[in-house]
Amino acid sequence: MKLEKSITAQDKQNIARPNVDISDGDIIKILNEGEWKTFKYKDKERKRLVFLIQTKTMEEKLLPLNQISINNLIEAYGDETKNWVGKEARVWVFKTNVGGNFRDVVYLAHPNWLFKENRFIKPDEKE
Repeated sequence: MKLEKSITAQDKQNIARPNVDISDGDIIKILNEGEWKTFKYKDKERKRLVFLIQTKTMEEKLLPLNQISINNLIEAYGDETKNWVGKEARVWVFKTNVGGNFRDVVYLAHPNWLFKENRFIKPDEKE
């Protein structure tokens, strides 16, 4: 039987909080190749890809990534997460409706990318 790690209470305390530990425009560094962890949310279990990051204040925090962030980083750095280690990413924080509640949601992309007209834009891409 294959076992899987679940998010621990200690992990929860170390998760990067939007507008507290990381803010819109911050540049963070990815410190590991990520790990799938199980979160409980409203009595449901959900797998999230969680990375250890270094914040602009040099703190190490855990950051679960959403699919948009994963897609952006794949496009920027390739589909092998071990190649992301040591790479930087820019943080965007948007107020987003999640399960009927508006929450601050973190998105990551390459530090040179822009966000305009509701989409991420690479520097060599026409706006």
